[in-house]
Amino acid sequence: EARVAYMLLIMAVYWVTESLPIGVTALIPVVLAPAFKIIPSKVLCPAYFSDSNMLFIGGLMLAISVEFWNLHRRMALLVLQLVGVQPRWLLLGFMLPTWFMSMWISNTATAAMMLPIVDAVLQELMVYDQLRKAEAAQAAADGADGIADESAAVPMVSVEPKSDQSHSKGQQPSQQQQQQQQQQQFTVLQYIQQPENGEFRGICKMLTIAVAYSANYGGTPTLTGTPPNLVLNNNLATNFGNKTPFNFGSWFLFAFPISISCLLLAWIWLQFLFLGPRNLCRGGGKSPEEAEAVQRALKSQYEKLGPITFPEVSCIILFGATVLLWISRTGWSPLFTTKTRDGDTRVYMSDAQPALLMSILLFVLPSRNPFKRRPTAQQGDDAAKEDETAARPQASTLLTWQAVHERLPWGIVILLGGGFALAKATKESGLSLMIGDQLKPLGALPRPLMVLIVTYCTTFITEITSNTATASILLPILVDLCRSIRMNPLALMLPCTIAASLAFNLPVATPPNSIVFSKGYLTVADMIKSGFVLTIVSGLVVVGASLTYGTALFNMTEYPDWAGNFTAPAG
Repeated sequence: EARVAYMLLIMAVYWVTESLPIGVTALIPVVLAPAFKIIPSKVLCPAYFSDSNMLFIGGLMLAISVEFWNLHRRMALLVLQLVGVQPRWLLLGFMLPTWFMSMWISNTATAAMMLPIVDAVLQELMVYDQLRKAEAAQAAADGADGIADESAAVPMVSVEPKSDQSHSKGQQPSQQQQQQQQQQQFTVLQYIQQPENGEFRGICKMLTIAVAYSANYGGTPTLTGTPPNLVLNNNLATNFGNKTPFNFGSWFLFAFPISISCLLLAWIWLQFLFLGPRNLCRGGGKSPEEAEAVQRALKSQYEKLGPITFPEVSCIILFGATVLLWISRTGWSPLFTTKTRDGDTRVYMSDAQPALLMSILLFVLPSRNPFKRRPTAQQGDDAAKEDETAARPQASTLLTWQAVHERLPWGIVILLGGGFALAKATKESGLSLMIGDQLKPLGALPRPLMVLIVTYCTTFITEITSNTATASILLPILVDLCRSIRMNPLALMLPCTIAASLAFNLPVATPPNSIVFSKGYLTVADMIKSGFVLTIVSGLVVVGASLTYGTALFNMTEYPDWAGNFTAPAG
């Protein structure tokens, strides 16, 4: 136990300080666990490619195909055009697609994809804001000149209104030239650093930080959405086999209401914080000219994608089929179930197989419609020009191995495997059992208080370390704690897993936080001011869900048969 505790502390320190890359730190058990005579290497190493990790790889390949054909960008821009451009609806327009895509795509990749769209919208808003202030300053100067020279007041009145009228209507060539000149003069970062641009600075910070929060919330409802969910899945499979009521569908039923509730609360809170209580009530409306500028930017971005293509439609079909198979697993998995001689049930399929099946099909199905008649030479030239203007990738199949090699985050795959290996070493050595036994007095506390403590302890630990590392360390301990106090393990493991994704206070808490902070629009004080309230409120939502419909969904009030009978160690 002491040797595994030493290994765990070494890895925790390296994960917190990032003195080594987190994927490299995850390889430490391969060396130390056999060296300490805890687990043989041939038993430990398969943990790095467990069933949960294969599920993760399959989901990532599907996500890469969506990114490869720019389908995710098309979805985001469509939603933004539909919701409108007033600040509250523009905020929701960025949050909804980010949240939805983070269910299926890495939240890091989703945040990185959405930020350029945010920048394009902010650039248009900045240009209009500059133009509006320049016109106001000119009008004020003209008014001051008129008061200073009363003798020239009558002639100026006869001339200036005509000039003002023509300028207010706007001559398109001169206005576009002025906008281009102002775009070249300032970047968004330089513009928000000027004290007089406080209103625009608030909108800029609000839209940017919303991307990080939405990506974090979006990863929670699906097993493949974020690594802590896979850590939970692996711990349940390792300790309890396939006897638990936990699967993709049941997890989605539990986590989805939490995720959407937290997203809506974040939407309201960000409006209150950055637009002010008054604008929260009245909607913070923008002028028609500013709304038109934003719509023009979004439409321009969307037109660059060109019409929807055959590979995009194919990816939608395969992705939808995968989700359908995941949700309906309880219906088709009995077809791949047998009874052993001992009377046990052996289930051959899991959530990994649908993801990997569809991923294999991505390398088989063509990227061009095989039933479409081959175009003539002239049509072929036109199609080539169209493809060139739309900047579409060229590939013979829906996905290529080169794209997977370049885009699949192998470091996260190894990190997950390291967490699984650490959990196996913690269990085999008896360390988790020992810690669980030491925590046994917590069993005297009411269950709501235990859920509250576990939720907030996990959340604040995740602020300074990887959420995957936090889940990998805490979940094996909670398994043995629940066994020792004869509590349903899901009662503490489910809120712990979701809480690992609810870190909003620091840039280092999650990769999406780091990505949006790197833009320079936000300060650490901004993140703490907005994130602390969301952390507290989101934790309360998790606790409330666990104690209400979560309890009924997983029957958490009873100690289940699948958890096994706990026997205290001798001595």
